[in-house]
Amino acid sequence: MTRQIDTFKGPHQGQPVRTAGEPIERAQAAMLMVHGRGARAKDILSLADQLAQPGFAYLAPQAADNAWYPNRFLEPISSNEPWH
Repeated sequence: MTRQIDTFKGPHQGQPVRTAGEPIERAQAAMLMVHGRGARAKDILSLADQLAQPGFAYLAPQAADNAWYPNRFLEPISSNEPWH
């Protein structure tokens, strides 16, 4: 059974998703890999070679401007949501 997931427009809309490992169409499992502030999707995806699990697709979305939220994580939540 499949379901439709509602999508919301936001600052990361249209950013690339890098992949490694098994093609998603043939994968038995998937791992979503999220990079840290200031890093890039390809940085976190470099760990896929070390993890190397058979049948896994590794997916790494790229955050706009290399950050998932606008301010440091120590800032109040209200200053990080919504992204302006």
